[in-house]
Amino acid sequence: LTKRPLVVLIHGGAFFFGDKHDKEMVAQCTHWASLGYVAVSLNYRMGFELSKVSIQRCGYKAIQDAHAAMRYLAHHADRYGIDKECMYIGGSSAGSITAMNMVYMSNDNRPKSKTKKRFQGKYGSLYESGNDLKDEFKIKGLINMWGAVYELDEVSANPLPTISFHGTADQVVPYEKGFPFAQLNGKKGKGQLSSMYFDEMYGSNKINEVLKAKGVQQEFYPL
Repeated sequence: LTKRPLVVLIHGGAFFFGDKHDKEMVAQCTHWASLGYVAVSLNYRMGFELSKVSIQRCGYKAIQDAHAAMRYLAHHADRYGIDKECMYIGGSSAGSITAMNMVYMSNDNRPKSKTKKRFQGKYGSLYESGNDLKDEFKIKGLINMWGAVYELDEVSANPLPTISFHGTADQVVPYEKGFPFAQLNGKKGKGQLSSMYFDEMYGSNKINEVLKAKGVQQEFYPL
């Protein structure tokens, strides 16, 4: 084949750890390549101070970097033998959050860190950071390994075929709806600590409910 489907996988690590060369990322990409796909692992900006604003901005920059990587791959599709009609993206944990929100987040529903005007002035729009390429791309499907999104309305408006895996007792990324790192709450906590640092998110079960209601091809494996 001169053109092959593309699979992009993004590592996890709570937006603080991880690398595209991590052993599991190399193993997954090698597996997909052995099946005939163009397989890509990417890095993205990480690190934050312990504040809600800093964490919001960290996640936002990761999404910008995923957009930049996809523009690069679309621009060099001929070089890498990529079929631009068959581009898939996914990841695990923070990587899945980045991948899904890259698809579903727009400039209109991005985090409201400080004021929207000041936010864009400092970090730019979702589609401007990382490189100056203008190539458009279309994601055909998502690989969600214990990820979450900020808005279900965006999923409902433009649902994509998705395969999902998620642990029902996950205390880091919510399986249903809630704040990440629920274990921060302690025995008597009711969300105060985790809500101080994180935005509420919708996990894989909620996402899958929307996809099923829309009649979109989906597979869901709760663990």
